[in-house]
Amino acid sequence: MNDIEAASGEGYDAVVVGSGFAGSWAAKELTEAGVRTLVLEAGPPRRAEEIPDRAVSYAAAAAGDDGASWPRQPVQSGHFHFRPRGPHLFVDDVEHAYETPPDRSYTWIRGMQVGGRSLVWGGSALRLSRFETEAGDVDGASLRWPVRYEDLAGAYDRVEELLGLRGTPEEDLPQLPHGRFRGEPPVLTPAESDFRRSYRRPGTRPVPVRYVPADPGA
Repeated sequence: MNDIEAASGEGYDAVVVGSGFAGSWAAKELTEAGVRTLVLEAGPPRRAEEIPDRAVSYAAAAAGDDGASWPRQPVQSGHFHFRPRGPHLFVDDVEHAYETPPDRSYTWIRGMQVGGRSLVWGGSALRLSRFETEAGDVDGASLRWPVRYEDLAGAYDRVEELLGLRGTPEEDLPQLPHGRFRGEPPVLTPAESDFRRSYRRPGTRPVPVRYVPADPGA
Protein backbone atom coordinates (compact mmCIF):
# COMPACT_ATOMS: atom_id res chain seq x y z
CA MET A 1 0.00 0.00 0.00
CA ASN A 2 1.40 3.43 -0.94
CA ASP A 3 1.05 6.72 0.96
CA ILE A 4 -2.05 7.80 -0.99
CA GLU A 5 -3.84 4.55 -0.33
CA ALA A 6 -2.87 4.65 3.34
CA ALA A 7 -4.16 8.21 3.74
CA SER A 8 -7.46 7.52 2.01
CA GLY A 9 -8.04 4.15 3.57
CA GLU A 10 -8.68 2.45 0.24
CA GLY A 11 -6.76 1.15 -2.73
CA TYR A 12 -6.90 2.23 -6.36
CA ASP A 13 -6.54 0.32 -9.59
CA ALA A 14 -5.59 3.38 -11.67
CA VAL A 15 -4.19 6.85 -11.08
CA VAL A 16 -4.93 9.67 -13.54
CA VAL A 17 -2.58 12.65 -13.35
CA GLY A 18 -4.32 15.88 -14.30
CA SER A 19 -8.01 16.74 -14.56
CA GLY A 20 -8.09 18.58 -17.89
CA PHE A 21 -9.85 17.25 -20.96
CA ALA A 22 -7.68 14.16 -21.37
CA GLY A 23 -7.51 13.33 -17.67
CA SER A 24 -11.22 13.86 -17.10
CA TRP A 25 -12.17 11.65 -20.03
CA ALA A 26 -9.75 8.94 -18.93
CA ALA A 27 -11.24 9.01 -15.43
CA LYS A 28 -14.75 8.84 -16.88
CA GLU A 29 -13.95 5.79 -18.98
CA LEU A 30 -12.16 4.02 -16.13
CA THR A 31 -14.82 4.63 -13.49
CA GLU A 32 -17.65 3.66 -15.84
CA ALA A 33 -15.80 0.39 -16.40
CA GLY A 34 -15.74 -0.23 -12.65
CA VAL A 35 -12.07 0.63 -12.15
CA ARG A 36 -11.24 2.27 -8.82
CA THR A 37 -9.65 5.49 -10.01
CA LEU A 38 -7.80 8.32 -8.30
CA VAL A 39 -7.42 11.68 -10.07
CA LEU A 40 -4.44 13.79 -9.00
CA GLU A 41 -4.59 17.52 -9.69
CA ALA A 42 -1.85 20.00 -8.76
CA GLY A 43 -4.17 23.00 -8.64
CA PRO A 44 -7.25 24.00 -6.65
CA PRO A 45 -10.92 23.76 -7.56
CA ARG A 46 -12.30 27.03 -8.90
CA ARG A 47 -15.42 28.72 -7.57
CA ALA A 48 -18.13 29.67 -10.04
CA GLU A 49 -17.35 33.37 -9.63
CA GLU A 50 -13.73 32.73 -10.65
CA ILE A 51 -14.79 31.48 -14.09
CA PRO A 52 -16.03 34.35 -16.30
CA ASP A 53 -19.04 33.86 -18.52
CA ARG A 54 -17.70 33.00 -21.95
CA ALA A 55 -19.72 35.51 -23.99
CA VAL A 56 -19.26 38.38 -21.53
CA SER A 57 -15.53 37.84 -21.12
CA TYR A 58 -14.89 37.78 -24.87
CA ALA A 59 -16.92 40.93 -25.40
CA ALA A 60 -14.82 42.69 -22.77
CA ALA A 61 -11.58 41.55 -24.42
CA ALA A 62 -12.78 42.80 -27.79
CA ALA A 63 -13.01 46.30 -26.32
CA GLY A 64 -9.23 46.58 -26.59
CA ASP A 65 -5.99 46.08 -24.70
CA ASP A 66 -5.82 47.84 -21.36
CA GLY A 67 -2.05 48.21 -21.64
CA ALA A 68 -1.32 45.82 -18.78
CA SER A 69 1.89 43.81 -18.85
CA TRP A 70 2.40 40.39 -17.35
CA PRO A 71 6.08 39.95 -16.38
CA ARG A 72 5.38 36.68 -14.58
CA GLN A 73 3.30 35.29 -17.44
CA PRO A 74 5.12 36.22 -20.66
CA VAL A 75 4.18 32.92 -22.33
CA GLN A 76 0.64 32.54 -21.02
CA SER A 77 -0.29 36.16 -21.78
CA GLY A 78 0.19 35.46 -25.49
CA HIS A 79 -2.83 33.15 -25.49
CA PHE A 80 -6.00 34.55 -27.03
CA HIS A 81 -8.08 33.67 -23.96
CA PHE A 82 -5.62 35.01 -21.38
CA ARG A 83 -7.32 38.36 -20.84
CA PRO A 84 -10.98 37.41 -21.35
CA ARG A 85 -10.82 34.34 -19.12
CA GLY A 86 -8.40 35.76 -16.57
CA PRO A 87 -4.68 35.42 -15.71
CA HIS A 88 -5.55 33.39 -12.60
CA LEU A 89 -6.59 30.46 -14.81
CA PHE A 90 -3.10 30.26 -16.34
CA VAL A 91 0.15 29.22 -14.65
CA ASP A 92 2.90 31.53 -13.45
CA ASP A 93 5.66 31.16 -16.08
CA VAL A 94 8.38 32.20 -13.64
CA GLU A 95 7.37 29.60 -11.08
CA HIS A 96 6.74 26.94 -13.73
CA ALA A 97 9.52 27.67 -16.22
CA TYR A 98 10.50 25.23 -18.97
CA GLU A 99 13.20 25.04 -21.63
CA THR A 100 13.20 24.11 -25.31
CA PRO A 101 16.03 23.65 -27.84
CA PRO A 102 17.00 26.98 -29.49
CA ASP A 103 15.72 25.82 -32.88
CA ARG A 104 12.54 24.18 -31.59
CA SER A 105 10.61 26.70 -29.54
CA TYR A 106 7.28 25.62 -28.10
CA THR A 107 4.56 27.73 -26.52
CA TRP A 108 3.25 25.72 -23.58
CA ILE A 109 -0.09 27.01 -22.34
CA ARG A 110 -1.06 25.56 -18.98
CA GLY A 111 -3.84 25.87 -16.45
CA MET A 112 -3.21 24.42 -13.00
CA GLN A 113 -6.66 23.84 -11.49
CA VAL A 114 -9.43 21.28 -11.43
CA GLY A 115 -10.51 21.13 -15.05
CA GLY A 116 -7.14 22.32 -16.36
CA ARG A 117 -7.26 24.19 -19.65
CA SER A 118 -10.89 23.25 -20.20
CA LEU A 119 -11.73 26.36 -18.15
CA VAL A 120 -10.16 28.61 -20.78
CA TRP A 121 -11.47 26.74 -23.83
CA GLY A 122 -13.49 28.83 -26.27
CA GLY A 123 -15.86 25.99 -27.18
CA SER A 124 -14.81 25.48 -30.82
CA ALA A 125 -14.61 21.78 -31.65
CA LEU A 126 -13.39 20.76 -35.12
CA ARG A 127 -12.48 17.27 -36.21
CA LEU A 128 -9.12 16.48 -37.74
CA SER A 129 -9.41 15.04 -41.23
CA ARG A 130 -7.48 12.77 -43.57
CA PHE A 131 -5.55 15.88 -44.59
CA GLU A 132 -3.88 15.76 -41.16
CA THR A 133 -3.66 12.03 -40.43
CA GLU A 134 -2.42 11.14 -43.93
CA ALA A 135 -0.32 14.24 -44.65
CA GLY A 136 2.92 12.27 -44.37
CA ASP A 137 1.83 9.94 -47.15
CA VAL A 138 1.19 12.93 -49.42
CA ASP A 139 4.03 15.36 -48.82
CA GLY A 140 6.67 12.96 -47.52
CA ALA A 141 7.71 15.48 -44.88
CA SER A 142 4.96 15.56 -42.26
CA LEU A 143 4.85 13.13 -39.38
CA ARG A 144 3.07 9.92 -40.35
CA TRP A 145 0.24 9.25 -37.94
CA PRO A 146 -0.11 5.71 -36.53
CA VAL A 147 -3.91 5.99 -36.88
CA ARG A 148 -6.25 7.02 -39.65
CA TYR A 149 -9.35 9.21 -39.56
CA GLU A 150 -11.52 6.09 -39.64
CA ASP A 151 -9.89 4.98 -36.39
CA LEU A 152 -10.85 8.26 -34.72
CA ALA A 153 -14.35 8.80 -36.11
CA GLY A 154 -16.14 6.65 -33.52
CA ALA A 155 -14.36 8.40 -30.65
CA TYR A 156 -15.29 11.78 -32.11
CA ASP A 157 -18.93 10.66 -32.20
CA ARG A 158 -18.93 9.75 -28.50
CA VAL A 159 -17.28 12.96 -27.34
CA GLU A 160 -19.49 15.19 -29.48
CA GLU A 161 -22.66 13.49 -28.27
CA LEU A 162 -21.66 13.91 -24.63
CA LEU A 163 -20.67 17.58 -25.00
CA GLY A 164 -23.66 18.53 -27.13
CA LEU A 165 -21.83 19.81 -30.20
CA ARG A 166 -23.67 22.36 -32.35
CA GLY A 167 -23.18 22.61 -36.09
CA THR A 168 -24.85 22.76 -39.49
CA PRO A 169 -25.52 19.27 -40.90
CA GLU A 170 -25.33 20.40 -44.53
CA GLU A 171 -21.70 21.46 -44.18
CA ASP A 172 -19.78 18.21 -44.75
CA LEU A 173 -16.39 19.03 -46.26
CA PRO A 174 -13.40 16.72 -46.87
CA GLN A 175 -11.15 18.99 -44.83
CA LEU A 176 -13.81 19.44 -42.12
CA PRO A 177 -15.61 16.13 -41.56
CA HIS A 178 -19.22 16.11 -40.47
CA GLY A 179 -19.78 15.94 -36.71
CA ARG A 180 -22.42 14.34 -34.50
CA PHE A 181 -24.52 17.45 -33.86
CA ARG A 182 -27.15 17.94 -31.16
CA GLY A 183 -29.63 20.74 -30.62
CA GLU A 184 -30.27 23.68 -32.89
CA PRO A 185 -27.57 24.77 -35.35
CA PRO A 186 -25.67 27.97 -34.53
CA VAL A 187 -27.49 31.19 -35.36
CA LEU A 188 -25.45 33.66 -37.37
CA THR A 189 -25.23 37.27 -36.27
CA PRO A 190 -26.34 39.93 -38.79
CA ALA A 191 -22.69 40.69 -39.56
CA GLU A 192 -21.93 37.00 -40.11
CA SER A 193 -24.94 36.63 -42.38
CA ASP A 194 -23.85 39.64 -44.45
CA PHE A 195 -20.34 38.25 -44.73
CA ARG A 196 -21.61 34.86 -45.86
CA ARG A 197 -23.80 36.42 -48.55
CA SER A 198 -21.07 38.69 -49.88
CA TYR A 199 -18.13 36.26 -49.65
CA ARG A 200 -16.70 35.37 -53.05
CA ARG A 201 -13.75 33.06 -53.51
CA PRO A 202 -13.84 30.22 -56.05
CA GLY A 203 -13.89 26.78 -54.50
CA THR A 204 -14.49 27.97 -50.94
CA ARG A 205 -17.40 29.04 -48.76
CA PRO A 206 -17.81 30.23 -45.16
CA VAL A 207 -18.84 27.56 -42.66
CA PRO A 208 -20.37 28.35 -39.24
CA VAL A 209 -18.09 27.28 -36.43
CA ARG A 210 -18.82 23.98 -34.73
CA TYR A 211 -18.93 24.61 -31.04
CA VAL A 212 -20.04 23.40 -27.63
CA PRO A 213 -22.31 25.93 -25.89
CA ALA A 214 -21.09 27.36 -22.59
CA ASP A 215 -24.32 26.14 -21.02
CA PRO A 216 -24.97 22.53 -22.15
CA GLY A 217 -28.69 23.19 -21.78
CA ALA A 218 -28.64 26.27 -23.98
